[in-house]
Amino acid sequence: MKLICSLAFALLVFTTTVAQAQQKVEVFELSNRQASELVSQLKTLYPDQEVIFSADGQRLMVKGPATVVAEVGELARRLDVAPAQLRITVLRHQASQDKVSTGERLSTRARQSQQSVIVQSGETARIEAGVIRRVTSAVAGGDYVGLVAEDTPMTSGFMVQPRALGSNQIELRIISFNDDPAHHKAYGSSRDTAAVVTQRRVSPGEWVNLGSAAEAHTAEHQGVTYSTRDSGQTWSIKVDLVP
Repeated sequence: MKLICSLAFALLVFTTTVAQAQQKVEVFELSNRQASELVSQLKTLYPDQEVIFSADGQRLMVKGPATVVAEVGELARRLDVAPAQLRITVLRHQASQDKVSTGERLSTRARQSQQSVIVQSGETARIEAGVIRRVTSAVAGGDYVGLVAEDTPMTSGFMVQPRALGSNQIELRIISFNDDPAHHKAYGSSRDTAAVVTQRRVSPGEWVNLGSAAEAHTAEHQGVTYSTRDSGQTWSIKVDLVP
């Protein structure tokens, strides 16, 4: 009996020693991407606890079974490519009508403007009042990672985060911000803005409607009320791959 127990203990020690010997730690130096970006991707592929990832700048450390570490290293080399450059174009169309209290239409105006900005795949652009620009600082928050900029608070507009999925498809993550009612009350205007929170996949160059808005201003002079209404104001975007 003692002999059997001794053999079982020896076998357990041997098995543990072999398992520990098969564990490997390796550091991979990346050239084009931050290691933290790869860690988030790799954790979804290796969700169990047999592999441990850590990031330090462009250094990716992997600890786990030797065969898995080698597999992760090969995958990391394939993922270590420069992010695609994307051009976001915003088209703003606005129509205005001027009226007096009698209901007579004085004039109708329509104008259209277009702006573009280049971002890397996964970066965020901010669109406000028809102006678009890159957001260089962002915080993570649930499903909206990179969409809420910590140093650029906004009450109205859109955040757009495009991500290239190969050469024929782009994933768009969009969140819209509603207007601050107090602001429009103070300035004597009212506004109804469509709230849009969406994620979709589109083809490069495909136009996507972001939303629409209507704004009204009134003024009175010598007993006559004048009103201006901006109607049919819409925003659309498209994303193209930059060669």
